[in-house]
Amino acid sequence: MGLPFTFDEYNDMASEMKFKVFPFADLTPGAAKLIKHLVKHNIPIAIATSSTRHMFEIKTARNQHIFELFGENVTCGDDPNLKQSKPDPSIFLLARSRLPNPPPHEECLVFEDSNNGVCAAKRAGMNAVWVPDSRFTVQQEIDENEFNAVQVLSSLEEFDPALYGLPSYDD
Repeated sequence: MGLPFTFDEYNDMASEMKFKVFPFADLTPGAAKLIKHLVKHNIPIAIATSSTRHMFEIKTARNQHIFELFGENVTCGDDPNLKQSKPDPSIFLLARSRLPNPPPHEECLVFEDSNNGVCAAKRAGMNAVWVPDSRFTVQQEIDENEFNAVQVLSSLEEFDPALYGLPSYDD
C-alpha cells in the first residue's frame, strides 16, 4: 500500500497508543446497568474478548467494580486453550464451557461491537445483539441482516431484556 512503515512498526505504534488511552476507557453506555441487572437475577455472564489478558486488565482497571461481577468468567484472546480468533467461534464456545451449568448454545445471547464477533457468535450457534462501535462502523452502512445479528442497536441503553425472555429492568 506504499505506507511509510512496516506492519510491525504500525503494530508497535498502535500498542503504544493503546497503553496511553486504555487506562481511561469508559464503559459503553448501558453496559453497567445491563451487567448489574443480569447479576441481580442470577443470569450467567461471561466476557469473551479478543484483547490479550494484559490489555484487558489495562482497559478495565478504571471500572473494576463492574468487571469484578464477571468473577473468573473472562476469556481473553491470548488464552492458551484458544487456537483461533474471531470470526472463529472458539472464544465463545470456550467462554460458555467455563460457566457453571453452561446453558445450551441457542440460549446464549452475545453482545458484540464488531462484525467478526457477530459472525463468531452465530457460528457458535448463539444469538448476537450487535452494538456497532461507531469508531469502526458508520451506522448508515449497517445492513441489519448482513451478519445475522438478532438485533442491531445503536446503544446498549436501547436493550430490552424482556424481548429475550429475561427479567425486565426494574426502573
